[in-house]
Amino acid sequence: MKRVICSTVLWCLSVVHVDATSGVIQIDDEQAYRQYQDINKALQHMNVTYWMYYRSYLQDTRDGAEHACVYAIVLGKDGDSYKFEQGYERKMKNGSTEIVKMELYATPYKTDTITTPREVANAMRVHKDKNSHEGAKYKLVFSNNKCHILRLQDGENYNNCELYLQDKFVDGAVPKECENMYGNACGRHHAGYQRMVYKKSCKKIINLPNDASTETPTEETPGQEQETTPSSKPPGC
Repeated sequence: MKRVICSTVLWCLSVVHVDATSGVIQIDDEQAYRQYQDINKALQHMNVTYWMYYRSYLQDTRDGAEHACVYAIVLGKDGDSYKFEQGYERKMKNGSTEIVKMELYATPYKTDTITTPREVANAMRVHKDKNSHEGAKYKLVFSNNKCHILRLQDGENYNNCELYLQDKFVDGAVPKECENMYGNACGRHHAGYQRMVYKKSCKKIINLPNDASTETPTEETPGQEQETTPSSKPPGC
């Protein structure tokens, strides 16, 4: 059975287990990589679907559902934030699936540095309410016209990574520059750093109707998954 629901909650019920070996976190602040860490530039790829391909952590939902097919599509600029659609598939223990889709906001900001100050924003807060000053924080490690690598800013652990690939690259081999950077930044020599989230059947969820919503989204954007408690972690449910 397939049913589509529209979520109005920013967080999905989940618990994150981190077990990837530390990558080279210094890359995040290295002067030579800052040209690839402009979050505004990354978010300006509008109406393009980005799929979460890998992540470097395990995430189990409290209801035992398996999550896959995480995607995000930036819909447009809205004041100081970017509005985007996020969606993912939940597979229940009974074998049924549901598609969760929602609209969220990403607000860029600069992280603190240990070298010279940054000239442009390199991170974002993801939140449901447009005017919120809270939200899940993500740092952009690397971005080009093929992929984005995000690092979760989760309190004590800064090594949780997610690799998003642009739709036209997701069904082939991961572009070499994206694969190499993800490996260097997120723990290349550990089996847990490449946890697959994408599968070829994922693309069908983009066009599935949202039966629980009275409005049909006209545009799509890049985003992340969510959790339902502020203490849990956001993007890759």
